[in-house]
Amino acid sequence: MSLSTNRLMTLKALIAGSVACSVTPAFATISQELDALHDARNVRPRLRRSLLEIVHASRALESCLRVINQHYGCSQSARALGQYLVALRDHAHATLGKLREHHRSRFQQSIVRRRNRYLHEAGSYPTTQEVDHLLAETQDCLVTVLGLE
Repeated sequence: MSLSTNRLMTLKALIAGSVACSVTPAFATISQELDALHDARNVRPRLRRSLLEIVHASRALESCLRVINQHYGCSQSARALGQYLVALRDHAHATLGKLREHHRSRFQQSIVRRRNRYLHEAGSYPTTQEVDHLLAETQDCLVTVLGLE
């Protein structure tokens, strides 16, 4: 199975430790999205499970990045995962570090583009290994972005 209980607990702990995410009403919604990610482990067939894992992981990450962008006033126009990453790279907020370009580019490739492929191309399904990689990249993205706070 793609999502381990340890990874889920790590993702929840990361978000709970965020200055921006932990104080917002969206915290409960993000946590519920992670619970839905965990529940997807039981869905059959595997292709459906893999898509659900991508959807729930992406929604949790995107919601978290939106909250951080709003909390620190990084961008008023960002409305998508890739735009949130750009806003975290380009913002002018004094108490929030900037996302380095090599991180932004990596997460754009490893998360945003892969997610878009599976969500927008009919008949395209991730393998278990691709889901595992996306979940690992999602965790690394959260670690990197929350480290900016």
